[in-house]
Amino acid sequence: MGLYFNTADTAKLCAKLNRRFSDPSLSEIRSDPDRLEKFLNPGANNRSLQRIAYKSGLWPTKNPTTNKAKRWFRFLKDINDGSATIAKNIRQALYDGLTKQTAGAYDYSQLVFTAIEGPVVKFTSSDIAITDGGGNSVGKALLLCLQTAVIGTAQLSPPTTPDPGEDPANEPDDPDDSDVDGTAAVVRRAPRRAKKKAAKKKAARKRYR
Repeated sequence: MGLYFNTADTAKLCAKLNRRFSDPSLSEIRSDPDRLEKFLNPGANNRSLQRIAYKSGLWPTKNPTTNKAKRWFRFLKDINDGSATIAKNIRQALYDGLTKQTAGAYDYSQLVFTAIEGPVVKFTSSDIAITDGGGNSVGKALLLCLQTAVIGTAQLSPPTTPDPGEDPANEPDDPDDSDVDGTAAVVRRAPRRAKKKAAKKKAARKRYR
């Protein structure tokens, strides 16, 4: 898959989105007015997709100033500026997935993101039933699928400037899932590698005594 990234980077980004919009993170967003606010009023607000991503701490690498992160912001800007309808539909799907309730209970236990390559930009969302081993429904997820053509490698610096009408004091307030791109995993493995290295040195000293 090309998009603005290669297949591996696209998979990492989807993994980060899926992690953010499933429990426990999903419940945390729903219970925090400041974090939820950026997704509200999708038909009336002018908050761009790239600003929503930036304010949510959602980019494909640990740092928002890397080339890959800048391509992600540009990718969202091109969708936002190129198709107001698609951008609005994405915002609406996010809003529905986060807020829609039936009889006081949230309709969706998770939002699932996927991306495919195609000749035109297209967005679809649909319900997915979650079942137990007996085939009984135990809930549902909302699938958000974005089809987009390979557009290029243009970049956009992190959109730190608020969109018109946006509260400038409410900057990125969601944590970055740094371990999705392997950062935390490397940190976790480091002590093991250090112990193994120390053991080898100790064994070598014994051999030469």
